[in-house]
This record gives sequence, C-alpha cells and structure tokens, in this order.
Amino acid sequence: EDKRSLFEGFTHDASAIPTAFFPQWKPRFARDRARIHAHTWWQHHFRGTDGARVVKDVKGRIEQEGPLKSS
Repeated sequence: EDKRSLFEGFTHDASAIPTAFFPQWKPRFARDRARIHAHTWWQHHFRGTDGARVVKDVKGRIEQEGPLKSS
C-alpha cells in the first residue's frame, strides 16, 4: 500500500483498515495490551533479547523514516 492509508487490525481475521478509523481503534488497543503482552506467543517472540532488539530497531526506523509498511 504505497499511500500508507491503511493499518492492520486483528479481529477474527487480519484486516486492512483505513487510517481514518485508527482513533476509534485506540481504546481497543489499550484494552487488549495487557492480555496480548501476557500471552506466551508474545513472551516468546518479543520478551527475549532478540525480541527487544527487534522492537527497538523498528521503533528507531519509524522515528528516522516515518510510517513503514511490512513489505
């Protein structure tokens, strides 16, 4: 998506959602944060040394380059 006008949301499936709706999703993200971070998948992939480095690197790229797409 070259215009970067979508974000990915997960309900019962993955979905591409227009960024105009992002503000309406923020309460859900805040509500789900603790449950997601406590999940074993998250712990395995993002709480280890490598996961922390990946998150730091991605945040650094976003700060340097602005919004990014996954591909």
